[in-house]
Amino acid sequence: MYTLNPTYKSFSPTARNITTDQTVQVKNDSTNVLTFGSLTGLAAPFSLVDDNVSGASLTPNDTSTVVVRFTPTSLSTFSDTLVFPSDDPDTTSVDFLVDGTAQEAVLSTSIDYKYFGNVTNTSTTDQTVTVTNNGNIALTVGTLSGLSAPFSLQANHVSDATIGAGDSSTFVLRYHPTTNGTTQQTLSIPSNDLSSPKTMAVDGTSQSAIIGVSPTLKHFGNQANLSTTDQTVTVSNSGNIALVMGTLTGLAAPYSLVNNNVSGASISASDSSTVVLRYHPTAYGVSSDTLVIPSNDLSTPYNFAVDGTSQEADIDVSPTSVVFGLKTVGTSSTAVVTVTNLGNIDLIMAPVTGLAAPFSVTNDNVSDATVSPSASVTLTVVYTPTSTANVSDTLVIASNDPDEPTADIVIEGQGGALASYLGQSREYIGINQIQDHITGSVLQTYHNPGDLK
Repeated sequence: MYTLNPTYKSFSPTARNITTDQTVQVKNDSTNVLTFGSLTGLAAPFSLVDDNVSGASLTPNDTSTVVVRFTPTSLSTFSDTLVFPSDDPDTTSVDFLVDGTAQEAVLSTSIDYKYFGNVTNTSTTDQTVTVTNNGNIALTVGTLSGLSAPFSLQANHVSDATIGAGDSSTFVLRYHPTTNGTTQQTLSIPSNDLSSPKTMAVDGTSQSAIIGVSPTLKHFGNQANLSTTDQTVTVSNSGNIALVMGTLTGLAAPYSLVNNNVSGASISASDSSTVVLRYHPTAYGVSSDTLVIPSNDLSTPYNFAVDGTSQEADIDVSPTSVVFGLKTVGTSSTAVVTVTNLGNIDLIMAPVTGLAAPFSVTNDNVSDATVSPSASVTLTVVYTPTSTANVSDTLVIASNDPDEPTADIVIEGQGGALASYLGQSREYIGINQIQDHITGSVLQTYHNPGDLK
């Protein structure tokens, strides 16, 4: 007879693909030599290694050994029987029972990789991920890590969770880009799964059109009234998809758009287009406006501020004509002409021209004067008739007023003389006695048919 030690083997629970060995000793307890046949009966996940029994002959009290190996490749409970045949007349074979269980937490995810694709910048896209325990013992999950903006975890029921065999839990993977471009990261899911950590690649591409405007605003500064000043405005796209432009709006006189290549345009990534902003004031003063530039940029519309100051010297002359009426020959009459600057820059005067005898200018504070805004200067027109003729002339007052470079003032007058001899009666013209200033004698009496003064 012969004995086995141990008489059976129950392997401790082990994980898949883990090898556990058990040495079995055979002892010849008889008084005869025993010869063993080939050991049989085992199949995977059990096997024999170091088999010193098959075909061996053992003398009385002699021993030999064989190693039984358990290497499970799937999660289950296994059992088998190893048969020890011999030529023992009483016991031709002895059965050696073996069993074992493969136990493991096996983590799986509903997706192994997440590509969010092309999404609009600042948008939010979520992906629910299910974590399942396909093992036969509890899955203990650690803290999920590895992600940073623009990726994040939401509704995370997986980190630090214990998931029973066959159960599952979820978390939400969020992609919220705030800048354009492609981002790639790796989510790490640690656990007691033997292949831990489970890694999941995530990536996404943020797309948006990003408008750029140069210059960012326009101060036209001080410009002459009625002048035209242009500014080219460049609209560029620093995004990674086409910038689709709407119709530019918002401007009114004195501002306008010319050579408008922007309204309705589709501007490719890294490309640009232009529009010309025109300032053409027709009245002096400060004006401001806003050019509205709509597009598919997420921050649309772009408001482009414009302002400018129209400057002008604006001449005002008073009176606009001078009529001296009937004046006595040889006497002088005067009229004051006032020049006022109604504009908002200095009025630069040229020398006054145009008058000839019997007209003249005196007290001339106008010629070559610089007249500040709201200020005035004057000159005096003198009329000294030398005959009884009706006369007229034009006083020309030139300046830097752009829409009235010259102010023409018509000067009119008529000389008067004593009327014809009417007799020797001593009468007076009006209440004034007319005397001969040479002899001192009283002159002959006249009447005044011409309303002489």
